[in-house]
Amino acid sequence: ENKLCLDELTRQMDDWTIQVWNALIYGMSWQEISDSLHMTKEQVRQKFKYKLSQLKAGLAPSLSGIRR
Repeated sequence: ENKLCLDELTRQMDDWTIQVWNALIYGMSWQEISDSLHMTKEQVRQKFKYKLSQLKAGLAPSLSGIRR
């Protein structure tokens, strides 16, 4: 169930969010990611958090049928 949710989440990510997601998976720090994006570390973290919250809100109806 978790893999299905994760697959659905990543399918709906925009290019920027996928870029940050992949960088985190590969072990880059927030500072390394922010440097590569020419943003502050806090800007990247807040934008990523916001993008994930949007995705979560969009997935909520489709996840309601999944038992935990």
